[in-house]
Amino acid sequence: MIGGQQPYAWPDSALTRAVTEGLAAAQARGIEATVQALERFWDLRVPEARRRHYLDNDPVALEAAWRTVLAEGAISDDLGSWQVPCLILLEAADTDFLDLARQAASEIPNAEFISVQERDHYGALRRVRVRRRPPGPSQPAATVAGRLAR
Repeated sequence: MIGGQQPYAWPDSALTRAVTEGLAAAQARGIEATVQALERFWDLRVPEARRRHYLDNDPVALEAAWRTVLAEGAISDDLGSWQVPCLILLEAADTDFLDLARQAASEIPNAEFISVQERDHYGALRRVRVRRRPPGPSQPAATVAGRLAR
């Protein structure tokens, strides 16, 4: 399971521009500029514990990684040829990626799509436990186990 990525080229969207501009500003003003750019985009305040975690990041390394992701484009020209079971997990409130997640799930033969209700971009991977089990002929490779933390 890979969190935080999708198989298509990143679209020229408001979110892509917010991240790009935030990381560029961080080169002069520090990583706080990126956090502030995301807060403005999502109209929220990142909780202090998570903010401290974000502020521990290296803005030069993050910008290099982001530019690589943007330059990479789509990771596959034919998702229909993938022979690995895939769990595509997305928070229902993460509308920036919902259509692309559903599209990927429809194109990958062994994909299972799970939309976690009442969560946003930061929510599901921190609150859902995923239990791996060997895939069987009619069994998905992973199941969501446990309940969402409230």
